[in-house]
Amino acid sequence: MDAFFRDRRGFRRIARKLGAEFKLMDDHPDSSGEIYQPSEIINISRGGVCLGVKKLIEKGKVMRLNLPPENGFGGINTFCEVAWCRKEAGEYKAGVSFMSLDDEECGKIEELEKSYN
Repeated sequence: MDAFFRDRRGFRRIARKLGAEFKLMDDHPDSSGEIYQPSEIINISRGGVCLGVKKLIEKGKVMRLNLPPENGFGGINTFCEVAWCRKEAGEYKAGVSFMSLDDEECGKIEELEKSYN
């Protein structure tokens, strides 16, 4: 029974608040041509992030996630898939999985992990 409740994540999560923005790939662009919604990273790993979001996002949606350079973190711009989204303590949170990270982006997350050891 204990195996059922074990954390199934393959990577260590770092609890770190970082500014972010995302664009759902099926959103229609505004006059500037982009629709990025402000967000905040709650935690991050090499597998994905937990985002604070303003509204419910459907599981399986694809988004473009932009984590700008901030406080020594190099920044990432990549595609993610929504694994879950739910309301917790009056706020929406979404777990998103990175669909592809290049070696440079993985290295940035590894550096962030090292800074928390």
